[in-house]
Amino acid sequence: MTFMITLNIKSGALVRTGQGRRAWIALPVRAALWVLLALVACGVLPATSISPGPVSLQAAELAEPREGSGVIDYIEEGKIVIDDTGYKFSELVVYYRDYSLQDQVPRSRFKVGKMVGYTVHTDGKIIEIWLE
Repeated sequence: MTFMITLNIKSGALVRTGQGRRAWIALPVRAALWVLLALVACGVLPATSISPGPVSLQAAELAEPREGSGVIDYIEEGKIVIDDTGYKFSELVVYYRDYSLQDQVPRSRFKVGKMVGYTVHTDGKIIEIWLE
């Protein structure tokens, strides 16, 4: 069986004659896949992956609530500064007498200069605060 290679003027693809319509489609598709593979291999196009990629340390630290402690520098409705770090209170913040987290107290018990402990939720807002 003999065949010839011809140039398709419309698509610019080289195809073998005598292969029918399937050859007109298969060759450009294969050529496009080889070009795409070459571009990914050279790093021109980024390869996609299933994994979400590296997780930053800060995101890993905020993956669950964290606790801290310090001295109140400033406090007002909705905001507090503890050891020169500002926080907002969650809408559901609960104020406790001590670390046992059993006896709730009013916010007015928390004043500048008092030592406190607190829990910061994943959204960065204080959800619990207690006197130490």
